[in-house]
Amino acid sequence: MFVMRSKVNIQDVSESIIKFGLSGKDAQSLLTAHFSSVPQQPYQLVTHPNAAIIRLPGTSPRYEIFSDAENAPKLWAALSQHCKTAAAEYWEWLEIQAGIPEVYPVTQEEFVPQMLNLDLLNGINFKKGCYTGQEIVARTHYLGTVKRRTQLAHVTAMPTVGDNVLNDKQETVGKVVRCAAAPISGYDLLVEARLESVAAGALYVGDKALEILAPPYALQS
Repeated sequence: MFVMRSKVNIQDVSESIIKFGLSGKDAQSLLTAHFSSVPQQPYQLVTHPNAAIIRLPGTSPRYEIFSDAENAPKLWAALSQHCKTAAAEYWEWLEIQAGIPEVYPVTQEEFVPQMLNLDLLNGINFKKGCYTGQEIVARTHYLGTVKRRTQLAHVTAMPTVGDNVLNDKQETVGKVVRCAAAPISGYDLLVEARLESVAAGALYVGDKALEILAPPYALQS
């Protein structure tokens, strides 16, 4: 995180603000029953006196709700009457299904934003900003060709973020970006890899073959 202006103050509100997620085909109608307006587009924010709601991308309607410590339990109680509660790992799986990357300490400085598809997620503004590596990011966008992308995949054994992705010659061609247990069996994950290696065929994490799945969005802008 960079603070680029001296008048910016960052406060830790983790003790006073509670966040939880809501996902599913009936999520929008359920929120509409409790709020006068609900965000319609991904990353749209709607604020109310006691809550803020953000719509997230995904294969089904998905929202994050932020509320204060007094009102959040009441809202949770009302919504949970019509929902099935799930562990945080399930939300992680939904993030993976939406193709949203995450950078962890073990993968810090491993990627250029385009490798994580942030340009495809509208996560880069090529006309604004001042940050380390901006020139490389802009040059790749305007002059170059992105040769590495993040793919949605499945594997039978548990991977670890930062694990190397290997080709059939046991050469490293990418890394595990994010992973979570799949609801039925195995593990779904996001892997960053060379496009030519993905096109060539077999990829592995350790000795387990990766099954490359259909991406939630087009991988070329």
